[in-house]
Amino acid sequence: MPRRNSNSQSKNSKINSAVTPIDVGKVFGGRWVETKRGKDYTVSRTFEGESLYTCPGCNNSIQIGQESYTVIQNDHFFGEQAAIDERRHWHPSCWKRFS
Repeated sequence: MPRRNSNSQSKNSKINSAVTPIDVGKVFGGRWVETKRGKDYTVSRTFEGESLYTCPGCNNSIQIGQESYTVIQNDHFFGEQAAIDERRHWHPSCWKRFS
C-alpha cells in the first residue's frame, strides 16, 4: 500500500492562500481606483509627462519622461471638471506612502 503524504496538501494550501492577484491596470498602465483618507481617487500610470510637475508628496520635480501617477479625486465638491483641473502628478513611491 502506497504511503500518503498528508503534508503536501497543507503546504499547497498555504502557498495558494498567500498568492496576491496581480492588478493588470497597474502593471500595464491602465486606471484603477484607490481609497485614501476616506476619499476615492482615480489613479493612472504615466510614463511620458509633457512638462515638469511637482509631486505633492515630496515637493520635488517629476522630470519629463519619468514614471508618475496622475491622480484625480472622485466626487469632487465642485464637480468632475474641477477634479480634472486639480489633478496631481505623484511619484509612485510618494503615492504609496500617502494614506
